[in-house]
Amino acid sequence: MTHSRSKISFENSILIRATATRVERCFTEQALMRHWLNPALSCEPVGDWSTAVGSQMQFRIRLPLWQPALLSTAAGASARVGRLGI
Repeated sequence: MTHSRSKISFENSILIRATATRVERCFTEQALMRHWLNPALSCEPVGDWSTAVGSQMQFRIRLPLWQPALLSTAAGASARVGRLGI
């Protein structure tokens, strides 16, 4: 996690045993993203669905009394195989 005066950035990575093309489809196709995510987690675009740098998505956890949300901005793909910055 990095801090600046008005911004906090968080980076996370997971190991996925699948081809890069299959993993990329989970980020680029909205229906597949919904299928891949945990049922308690939703992902909705801010504006039109896009994975272009600068586009935004809101992830929300569905809890009984509270639904925290995370606004995510696409940062682009890393040069490292299997890593996508979101």
